Amino acid sequence: MPEADHQQQLRAADITCESGTVTARLVGPVIEQHRGRAIVDSVSKAIAEADEAVRYLVLDFSEITFINSSGIAACIELRNDLHEKGSKSIIFQPTVEVAEIFRKVKLDQLYTIARTSNELLDAIGAKARPEGQ
Repeated sequence: MPEADHQQQLRAADITCESGTVTARLVGPVIEQHRGRAIVDSVSKAIAEADEAVRYLVLDFSEITFINSSGIAACIELRNDLHEKGSKSIIFQPTVEVAEIFRKVKLDQLYTIARTSNELLDAIGAKARPEGQ
């Protein structure tokens, strides 16, 4: 396997932490097998290393077209861990297919779902910026 392909498989998410918000842009297109555990491990590490208390976790699903039970279990584990600390969990830009899976397994009842940037800003209590700024 070429090194670039191997690195892509190992990288579960691109994670940033800013102003009490950890954002994990999940690497797609599919979350299955051991990817769920890799996501939990990398997000949990970022939360532990955050310089300040994490108030929000944003899981960016914009690249994900399919998620299986290990990915769903990862989402539940992350949400439960943060909920115990009083933090809010948000799923951002799920594809139509993934949103339907979340609805069927009722994950949409555990997470706030933000389909647009403005909905995300509303969910984290930030003010939307005027267009062009």
